[in-house]
Amino acid sequence: MSHDTPPNAVSAKTNPVQLFLQNVFVSDPRVTTPAYRSARFGSNGFKIGGKVFAMEWQGALAVKLPAQRVCDLAVKGTGTPLQMGNRRMKEWLVTEDQATWPALAMEARDHMILLHGSC
Repeated sequence: MSHDTPPNAVSAKTNPVQLFLQNVFVSDPRVTTPAYRSARFGSNGFKIGGKVFAMEWQGALAVKLPAQRVCDLAVKGTGTPLQMGNRRMKEWLVTEDQATWPALAMEARDHMILLHGSC
């Protein structure tokens, strides 16, 4: 990062998930990329209409999808529902399998567009 970059800015250069998401969505004007990292959930997330649809979670890709889709993918072994402490986030899938990232990221973006009407 340059000296002009705030110390808490997200660095895609050092985070493979952030780098992947940045590369996939850099030319999509509907997608807002994260500017700062904080301890808040989704602070490193990529957003449509202010709502997070994809982010890095403990070194893996986390995507927001319909609850049934998350369940189906978990049963197939594609990923696991995101767990925050004792709370299972039924609409969030976490996967370390980089081969699945492109399709899941696009599916999550499209899901968020349908939910929030950002064409």
